[in-house]
Amino acid sequence: MPNDRTGSGDPASDIPEAAGAYRSPFPQQEPGTLAGRLVNVVDTCRNIKAMLGVSIYRVFLVQGYWTGAGGRRGRGAGKLVISSRVEILPIPRVRDLNAVRRIANPMGTTEEGDIIVDQISARYTEDDLTGKTPDLVDPGTPRTDRRSMAFWYEVQENRPSSPIPPPRRFSPPTATPMLTRGGLQWTVVLTKQGYDAGRTGDVDDARAE
Repeated sequence: MPNDRTGSGDPASDIPEAAGAYRSPFPQQEPGTLAGRLVNVVDTCRNIKAMLGVSIYRVFLVQGYWTGAGGRRGRGAGKLVISSRVEILPIPRVRDLNAVRRIANPMGTTEEGDIIVDQISARYTEDDLTGKTPDLVDPGTPRTDRRSMAFWYEVQENRPSSPIPPPRRFSPPTATPMLTRGGLQWTVVLTKQGYDAGRTGDVDDARAE
């Protein structure tokens, strides 16, 4: 028997786990942990990168709903109305945007591919990143008052130009967002949607869904 075991027959004295020597912190204790206290410090450092112009892509969480007949997403002669457009701050990092390719199909030329967005502040929650906040209802399921809700990401180049850079639209993460590196950043994988909102942000085509 190892020297650190007493052999007394008492599991609490023989096994540190049973004695309570090891345990996970309670959720309400997480902000007081080292990783929790470092969140604001890391966010401040990321914001310095943005102010220096290193972070060149802005990322937005967008929610909208379809008006018109049908009462469902993309149906009827309606229009997609933007109800919320919130920027992820500090600016995260967008990776593998060059993996998005132009594809010719019977309806025209669209873009396809996946990108990775990481260095998202740990202040956000999984519900934020999957479009369930503020009401914790999945946008993909019918709602009582707005049964045609839609949720997506927009990625836009952060550089002054004329005309303004067009935002690219990506579907919500199909894989679960991952909190990594000691809880200091989120990483999500996004899939390009076939039709973007355009430079003005207007979307009135059912194909965009």
